[in-house]
Amino acid sequence: YLERADLNLCNLETPLAPAGGPYAAYPMFSTPPELATSAKRVGFDVCTTASNHSVDQGTEGLVRTLDTLDAAGIASTGTYRTPEEADEVLIVEANGVKIAIIAATFSLNGLYAEYDWQVDYPLQPERAIEKAVKARELGADIVIGAQHAGTEYVTEPNWEQVENAEA
Repeated sequence: YLERADLNLCNLETPLAPAGGPYAAYPMFSTPPELATSAKRVGFDVCTTASNHSVDQGTEGLVRTLDTLDAAGIASTGTYRTPEEADEVLIVEANGVKIAIIAATFSLNGLYAEYDWQVDYPLQPERAIEKAVKARELGADIVIGAQHAGTEYVTEPNWEQVENAEA
């Protein structure tokens, strides 16, 4: 299935642990770093990293996750190592088409990023629209907006998801 696609995107909801762990489950996740190489091996090209668990392992876990994805050859957006990265728009190319990906999350589960620019949070349509305009100015043919939002265990969109999508 993934091999047939020109571009495969995933949401990496959890921060990646150091090699060998420690690993942790709910409510403060820390998952094996091999997840990145496995995702690449099965065909994923880009992972969004803005989620309610983005800062479960603090700045160290956030940066480690991005470094591990980079080492695996997977582009990412939604969390950032520097303010300069946070201002950039991820644009990838597939079959000659330039595709921008913008991601944000509705929650950090009551936690806080060490710096406001580290996670595209809170999910604000205005900020996503600003990034979309910038992406078009940079030559993006398509802009994909990925929102990490919704009511857990519910398959229908909630009012927030609908309003954000419409905006």
